[in-house]
Amino acid sequence: MAQLAVERGLSQRRAARLCSTPRSGMFYESRMDRRDRHLANALPIIARRHPAWGYRLSCGYLRLRGWQVNPKRVYRVWQRIGLSLPAYRPKRKVRTGAKLDGLALRRNDVWARDFVHDRYHNTETLRCDNGREFLADALRQEIERRGILLANIEPGKPWQNGSNESFNGTFRKECLNAEIFASLMEARVVIEQWRRRYNDERPHSSQNYITPAMAFFGLTTMRKA
Repeated sequence: MAQLAVERGLSQRRAARLCSTPRSGMFYESRMDRRDRHLANALPIIARRHPAWGYRLSCGYLRLRGWQVNPKRVYRVWQRIGLSLPAYRPKRKVRTGAKLDGLALRRNDVWARDFVHDRYHNTETLRCDNGREFLADALRQEIERRGILLANIEPGKPWQNGSNESFNGTFRKECLNAEIFASLMEARVVIEQWRRRYNDERPHSSQNYITPAMAFFGLTTMRKA
């Protein structure tokens, strides 16, 4: 306020006295911008490479690479440089009777699959939901021939396979919805690149913001390349 009064023509002494502001405070410059300039340069790079990440994942990513930052500082800079997205507001479902988009009009138009989990330890168990694609006789016969135990979750209880449902959501949000595939080969390459980033680079909140590879090998700090 005192600085504004000076810009309007008052002397510094009079402006400081009228606004009850020390004259020394009128010349104060925040050191925060200078301290955060490298962070402000790094965050847009992370946001461009990983547009689905928020400030928490970005903070974990930087800390794995040796940055001395905390979530509050990252959040402050994240907001200041305009990386925050509008708050998510779920849309109400409206029953219109409209058909699904993207109906198959010719061969190979639409593909769909929903495998979510497998485990191997002496015997093998395949856990899945109760979708029609898993109830086919041919698939059941092949599973039985290979000695695989089919463990279906209870209908309407996806939390029984929660870790894989969470992975499916992350995979769709960060890869499938973020990419447009022109061919099957391109899809294979892009998905493999994302898989490596997911395992080796992406911090996970459930693992205290370390990568799955670090959690698997029992590491708390990232290995030097």
